[in-house]
Amino acid sequence: MKKAEIILGIIAFIALILKFLSITGNGLLTVLSLMSLSLIYTLFSFALFNNIRFRHIFKKESYSGISPKKLIGTIGLGFAFSAITNGVLFKFQAWPGFEIQLQTGLILTLIILIIANVAKSKSQESNFYKGIFTRIIIIGGVGLLTLLTPNDELMQFLHRNNPELLNKINSQQ
Repeated sequence: MKKAEIILGIIAFIALILKFLSITGNGLLTVLSLMSLSLIYTLFSFALFNNIRFRHIFKKESYSGISPKKLIGTIGLGFAFSAITNGVLFKFQAWPGFEIQLQTGLILTLIILIIANVAKSKSQESNFYKGIFTRIIIIGGVGLLTLLTPNDELMQFLHRNNPELLNKINSQQ
């Protein structure tokens, strides 16, 4: 599942670059990649972040050595990442509701970051927390950058070749 996360992340990055370059078909690729990534975070974060392979999800022995607090934390982080991913998707597709999704995801991520920082000092599992902190930096950074980017300027840049669509988007906001 880690490979799927990386592949979908790369595809989403490429889709956003295609969107910035105004290449046709970028919307479908953006929606499919970011929604798939969001679904993985929502449904399988407990396995993804705890390095449980997909084929071992339903085996009881896969969860030995994983505390309930850790499972709950990874599920919460999955919901936070899902909200951030959806917020990025909504903003780049000019759909309403991106701000609340990004804000919710970033606040949850910050809370989990603080809790993980405290838990790391009490734990010996440096690889687990290294993976969590790396994901928080990447996904949280993208979410924060997306939230701080002014929407009007982004839409003007993305739709610079289509003034009719830009007027329609501006009238909806």
